[in-house]
Amino acid sequence: MYLAYVDDSARSMKKKTRFQVLTALVMKDEHFRFTEAMVGVSVLALIPEDRISNFEEFKACELYGGYAVFEGIPQDRRFRVITALLHRVRDQKMPLVYGVVDIDKLKTGLYGSANPLDIAFRICAHGIEKCIKEIDPDQFALIISDQCCPVKS
Repeated sequence: MYLAYVDDSARSMKKKTRFQVLTALVMKDEHFRFTEAMVGVSVLALIPEDRISNFEEFKACELYGGYAVFEGIPQDRRFRVITALLHRVRDQKMPLVYGVVDIDKLKTGLYGSANPLDIAFRICAHGIEKCIKEIDPDQFALIISDQCCPVKS
């Protein structure tokens, strides 16, 4: 079995954006425990002790940009963690699948009132299905997502 971890871009962005992006990291279930531990240890090792209580959820954009709990942490330290995490994705051959909706273009089309997040999810889910068929046709993927709030377009 495979696990597909899905998250959307809007949840971690503070500004309005033209694109709704939803991405999934697909991994074999047997790789989950080590990967989760690696992410937890790597990220928590960076966060100063006085900010641990403020940490709720790992957001790659905050790690990359040095925002929120990662504010003030030198870029080279943050980027070493990012590199290690990306090496894990590469070494375990974890595919990334995504769905993107151009919100401005959507509004002018036949389905202009549709929810961009819903459309991006459907595109991404279709991509996950196609990916699994290509890499391991006898398997399936369980899609795991956090609580998604509707995107107001």
